[in-house]
Amino acid sequence: MKLGQPLVFIITISLALSGYFALHFINLKTSGGIGLLNITDSCEGVICPDSVRTCPDGLNFTCPNVCISGKCTQCIPDCSGHERENLCKNVVCPEREKTCPDGYVAKCQSTCDPNTGECIICTPDCTGHEIFTTCNESWVCSQWSDCINGFRTRECVDENNCGTTENKPSEKEACEPSIPVPNHVIFSEIYYDTIGKESDNEWIEFFNPTKSNLDLSGYIIEDNAGSWVIPNGTSIKAGGYLVIARNATSFQKTFGCEPDISGLTLSLSNTGDKLEILTSDRVVIDFVAWENYVEGWNLEAKEGQSIKRDPINIDTDSPDDWIIAETPYPGLCY
Repeated sequence: MKLGQPLVFIITISLALSGYFALHFINLKTSGGIGLLNITDSCEGVICPDSVRTCPDGLNFTCPNVCISGKCTQCIPDCSGHERENLCKNVVCPEREKTCPDGYVAKCQSTCDPNTGECIICTPDCTGHEIFTTCNESWVCSQWSDCINGFRTRECVDENNCGTTENKPSEKEACEPSIPVPNHVIFSEIYYDTIGKESDNEWIEFFNPTKSNLDLSGYIIEDNAGSWVIPNGTSIKAGGYLVIARNATSFQKTFGCEPDISGLTLSLSNTGDKLEILTSDRVVIDFVAWENYVEGWNLEAKEGQSIKRDPINIDTDSPDDWIIAETPYPGLCY
């Protein structure tokens, strides 16, 4: 083809089975020259879902979307005629007021719930308008419990309900089990393995742990072989001692003071014995034994030693109440 010669084309468009548009052009001035231009469809295979809208009255409506240039349109279904009634149209919700602790009046406006047409009542806010006062704790506690497993407890309550525990008393403390003080006369010291002639030097001592004088008239002391009655008119002062000796002269020579009573006829065995105090109606009120005369009572005083209650006012009726005294020590002489 020469320059300047006009070109004549016949253009046709056909749709191929493959999904392509075919643009055909024919140059009539050339010997059957034919060219093809292929254009791809951008919406091929695109499926656009319908738009769905739930209208205020609860009904669902749809509208179709189509593909344009490879993208789906987004239509909006029409809810005309399906609008919900404005339930809050004529509702007037109240304003709320509250006087705060400092006198400030806090206000708020209640609002209408569009779903129910009812007012949502608001609460005025007093934040920043509080008055903080000092609360003095006033604790009142119950009596201590018994001592259990080394501890005793109690409950304490703040009568002013301050909500603080800065001055709260202790509700638990360590303790030792309390042992009741005897309410009767008890043995306090026994001198049975004496230096020298035992029939002259043996003696028994009583102690009165109560707060009252006690009349011992007609009381009885018994050992493993016999008994001896305390003379009428015998008494022991509150917190005081009373010594009953075999021989007053020997006692005074040894300890420098006279016994309260002498003439004891009981012979205290060095190889094991026991003593009891009985009331005049023969009720046993105290007991002691030594040298295993009674099983478990293994107190053993050597010659010149005594057995002595320690502490003086504890009476658990066991050998644990007693010790061995290196030197006899009658309380009335010191």
